[in-house]
Amino acid sequence: MDLDLLLKTLIAVAPVLVLLFVFDRLDVFNLITFRVIATLVLAGAALSVPTFLLSAGLLGGFPIGFSDYSKYVAPVIEESLKAAPIVWLFYYNRLGYKLDAGIAGFAVGAGFSVAENLLYLHTQLDANITAWLVRGAGTAIMHGGATGLFAVISHELTERQAETAAAHYRFNPLLFAPGLGLAVLVHGTFNHFPDQPAVTMALTLLLI
Repeated sequence: MDLDLLLKTLIAVAPVLVLLFVFDRLDVFNLITFRVIATLVLAGAALSVPTFLLSAGLLGGFPIGFSDYSKYVAPVIEESLKAAPIVWLFYYNRLGYKLDAGIAGFAVGAGFSVAENLLYLHTQLDANITAWLVRGAGTAIMHGGATGLFAVISHELTERQAETAAAHYRFNPLLFAPGLGLAVLVHGTFNHFPDQPAVTMALTLLLI
């Protein structure tokens, strides 16, 4: 690996992983272990593969341009897939505190973005350092943050239901719709401004 590619790789993957480490250190109770975090990162990375294949198929089979696809279709597909491991954790009651939920969601999004950026590194060799800085500190953080927001909002809604109906609690998939809607909105809004990468990167970092 030459020095230029190594530098691009570090810029593309390091920011989101460093931020994930910071979020984990903020969890003083440490209820979500490193093993679980690593598993969620790998799950997010694995989910990027069917997303990439599905995107290629939709772009090739339907009369929709890449711009409209990235704004309106990709956010729905990608956020729904990234939400799946978090819903699984809620279903089995594995998330205790909101911070745990946020870390879990961010871990899935981080894994997804790392795999996506590594894939793009081998398909967009001509992209300069600035482009990878935007993807590493902008797009990747957005992926982690959107899924983290989904997890936190879902925790709030399911926690309230559990408190008010603890004796006859039943898993309710509809309680995950608001969080998913916000994740899609954040993702879609980010994709609406491809010509202002520095601004979207800064706003994304501030939001997360």
